[in-house]
Amino acid sequence: MAKKVSSPAPTLQKSLPPKRARLYFQAIKKMLYRHYTAPLSEIFHKFRNGLIYFTVGFMLIFFSNIYSDESLQQELIALLGVCMIAIGFSIAMLAQIRMIITRFVKFFTSK
Repeated sequence: MAKKVSSPAPTLQKSLPPKRARLYFQAIKKMLYRHYTAPLSEIFHKFRNGLIYFTVGFMLIFFSNIYSDESLQQELIALLGVCMIAIGFSIAMLAQIRMIITRFVKFFTSK
């Protein structure tokens, strides 16, 4: 039997007229520029929220191990704590990366 060869997925350049693709590219570029030139205080609030979630998750794990008997309830509370730690860590690290990129963008675009 002969294998069917599927055609490659259409790219942005093939599916859109060049003028329209250029407009989309400019819109995305403008959106990213606004995102990365936001005030650092706004980004720091997100970083702080991530740290708060991380700390609450850590406290959930700590207190569930100290004050709960070994049971399914303790494990579920610890699982909730691990999820909170993961979410908080992700938010904090993404905010930190955004702060670093913001500083680079402001440094290289300042006149």
